[in-house]
Amino acid sequence: MKTRQIKSNRLNYNAGIMAWYVKELKKLTKQMTAECTKELVKIYGDLGYQFIRAF
Repeated sequence: MKTRQIKSNRLNYNAGIMAWYVKELKKLTKQMTAECTKELVKIYGDLGYQFIRAF
């Protein structure tokens, strides 16, 4: 017996899962940016306003 297989494009992800994923990525990005900025200010803080203005 020959099986019938439906061929199509990939399924779209669930919108709820995508929204959650984007929210979590934004949260992680915000945390990483804050941490990097804090460390860079420690290292390059002596440049003063010139350095801080970039952020």
